[in-house]
Amino acid sequence: MAIRFKWKSGNEINPAGHNARWRYRDYRKKFSSAFGGVAHRFSPATGFRRITLVRLYGKGPNGGLCKAFDTDNLAQGAKPIVDVLVKDYNILTDDDPASCERVYKQEPSEDGKHYIRIKVEEFEE
Repeated sequence: MAIRFKWKSGNEINPAGHNARWRYRDYRKKFSSAFGGVAHRFSPATGFRRITLVRLYGKGPNGGLCKAFDTDNLAQGAKPIVDVLVKDYNILTDDDPASCERVYKQEPSEDGKHYIRIKVEEFEE
C-alpha cells in the first residue's frame, strides 16, 4: 500500500541545533495524520512482523528528480514513521529486533510524486 507522503532524510528531521526536537515531532504528527486514513487496512500486531518501507521519491522543488538518500539518512528518516506504526496504530508491537524486522528501500516514483509504500508480513511464533 502506498501513502502520498514525502519521506524526509535523517538530516532534515534531526539537524544539529535547537529546533531538532520540534522537527521530529512535527514530521511524526504529519505522518500519523496521513497514515490514519489507511490504518484500518492493517490488523493490530500480535507477534513478530517484518515491515518493508519503501521511499518512492519524486521531483524536487525545481522540477528535477530527487536523489536517493544514503543508507543512514534513509533509516534515520524512517524513525518517526516506525514510531507512528508502533505507538499510534499498533501495527508493530515494538520497534526492537525481537518484535520486528525492518527493511528500508528507495526508488524513483513513476509519476514524479512522493510516496511511502508499506508492506507488513506476519510470522507464526
